[in-house]
Amino acid sequence: MKGSWKNVSILALSTSLIVTGCQFSSSVEKEPEKIPKTNGHSSSKTEFIPQKITAGHIKVDKIAGWINDDEIVFTALQGTQTLLKKMNVRSGSQTTLYESPSAISSVYINPDQSRLIIHSSVSNEKAEITVLRSDGSKLYTLALPSAEIHIEWNSFNQDQFLVTTFAEDWSFRCYVVDSALYTAEELNTAQPFPQWHSKEKFLYLAWDRKTSGQSAPLIIDDISEQEKRVLKEHVIEFKQKENVLVTLEMISEDEGKYTFYNRSLKNSHSFEVPLLENASGWTLPQTGISEKKNIFAAVVPRVDEEGKDSFRLIQYNWKTGESETILKNIPNELIQLSPDADWCLIGNRLEKIINMRSKKIYNLL
Repeated sequence: MKGSWKNVSILALSTSLIVTGCQFSSSVEKEPEKIPKTNGHSSSKTEFIPQKITAGHIKVDKIAGWINDDEIVFTALQGTQTLLKKMNVRSGSQTTLYESPSAISSVYINPDQSRLIIHSSVSNEKAEITVLRSDGSKLYTLALPSAEIHIEWNSFNQDQFLVTTFAEDWSFRCYVVDSALYTAEELNTAQPFPQWHSKEKFLYLAWDRKTSGQSAPLIIDDISEQEKRVLKEHVIEFKQKENVLVTLEMISEDEGKYTFYNRSLKNSHSFEVPLLENASGWTLPQTGISEKKNIFAAVVPRVDEEGKDSFRLIQYNWKTGESETILKNIPNELIQLSPDADWCLIGNRLEKIINMRSKKIYNLL
């Protein structure tokens, strides 16, 4: 079934209205692709060789992402503990931010890099969520019953995030968590994976569970007015940031289109990409966004002259409509842009780093 949320949206788990109260356990510690080339990188900041992570007596698990323009965070195993550490890619200096007695499944960094969420699987039926400040001090701990979870930070309130929990039968519940108010409230929504569109509006894809549709309408839900409307038809996936909404729309069986909208939902630019599918659904491009530089990066498919599939890494400026191919013939691996878009982590563990100006790749592990 190509188009259900289980097949398309659930990829976020392996890679990420009526509000009512809920019961939970918690603890608080206060406080179109005909596009000219462009080169938006002029800073001398990119003219250095990134340092490798020196592990010593610990075992590096995986890299979580950027906590500022120069520092990344990663998890490492030390005995029975899992460490959350940060490293400056320029100097190589490291700091331990947090020590967890449980295995860390995922780390989520909020849009302004001031907060981090650690998701630990305490058991097959329970997830523990810990919210940290960027210096590693603990803000809030929350436990929810779940077999799997998905988390989305609120781009309009840096203390809030959405948690979608799944039971083993794939039934789900959604919660709005506020780490400043120490609250978690259940969000009554017909679909999993909602994202904030504003302080009072949510977006979600309205998949028809009874059919095997390849795409779904993108719904905007105003909880203050209790109104819903279709924003766009035939959407495969979307991403809402503070100042830009990105949608991937199906325009034919083998072709899609990325479109970029501003806060007023006015279309700025778009470009087309090939669509590939596998046995369970679409093979979705890996993407990254830098709002600071208006840059969208994606590992997009390409079909060579012999009809073979391969991928290339591109960067696209949604303000100017200009694009540049950074790398060709690469695997469709995870990516994450630095906030200033000068560097890009890539790899299944984000273990490599690309200089987006020189197009050179370096190993971090």
